[in-house]
Amino acid sequence: MSGKSLILLGLGVSSLYTYFCIATHKNQLYEELYPVAMATEDKHELIKNDPIKEEIVPIKQETVKKDDASFSFIKTEPYKFNALLNKESSQSEMIKQINQWCQEKTCTNDIQFLDNVKKETWSPNTLNLVSYMIDNNISNASVSIKENLLSVKGEVKSEKEKEEIEKRLTTFDPSFQVDNKITVAIKPMVKEPVTVAPSVTEPVVTTEVSNDDNKLEEAQGEINNLLQNSVINFQFNSSKILPSSQKILDNVIKIINDLNIEVNLDISGHTDARGSAKYNKKLSQKRADSVRNYLFKHKINAKKIASIGYGEEKLIFEPNDKRNRRVEIYLTKGE
Repeated sequence: MSGKSLILLGLGVSSLYTYFCIATHKNQLYEELYPVAMATEDKHELIKNDPIKEEIVPIKQETVKKDDASFSFIKTEPYKFNALLNKESSQSEMIKQINQWCQEKTCTNDIQFLDNVKKETWSPNTLNLVSYMIDNNISNASVSIKENLLSVKGEVKSEKEKEEIEKRLTTFDPSFQVDNKITVAIKPMVKEPVTVAPSVTEPVVTTEVSNDDNKLEEAQGEINNLLQNSVINFQFNSSKILPSSQKILDNVIKIINDLNIEVNLDISGHTDARGSAKYNKKLSQKRADSVRNYLFKHKINAKKIASIGYGEEKLIFEPNDKRNRRVEIYLTKGE
């Protein structure tokens, strides 16, 4: 074999070896020569071979901001109640008492219960405050609660009543800002009566009045004023005395026991003209009996206590006026 043939044979073997290497390592060589293109091809290959998956993005639940509860009371004729409260508050003692007041006395009641209102914690304190104002007939009384502001207005008859209201204000949460506008009524000046000495020539005529009779008359006046300003209330269609009215009867007991003389009591129950006359008379009798039993149980200094129910027989207002529902107490000297 000539030298030229050997050279051609070597070139052919070399070409075959080069082709074999390129065929078996083409991907590696391509990646080294064109790295960006290879990365793109691999990525597209991955996307092509893998199934498309939907990405589930959770929806963020936005927290609904709850409003603060609010309340207002104005002691007018009729009473006015306004409030925005949480639904859970619909069965609170404050709401039950407001409903009772609105049954016993005409009132406007605009109270709403919603889910997006914060649950209040001040209803027991508010009930205590409003009950005192109603029971003691505080003039121009009003209570307002909005956010952290507590506003109170009214005209009381004495410093003692003002102190009692202020005592109730201290039971509220310290975070409340209190706007206290309770004032004491200014008593009108009363001129002293001018006494004129009797003529020497004219005989002096004196009429003896028993001191006990004077005491009875004064006590009767106190009881009349007390019952006119603070009506004795009962549970709806019941003879059970409400706790707020028990305080009124406690004051009656004190007035009579301070006399230190024996008296007889006549207790009369009255209703308005709603319902049948027979039912009203029976209900008024039960309520008069309930007052009698309460006074007796709490050691009133009375020799005799009589009770009678008149129903709708002795109306003092229009027939269906709730103010006809009342209990009257009369004193006579014990025999």
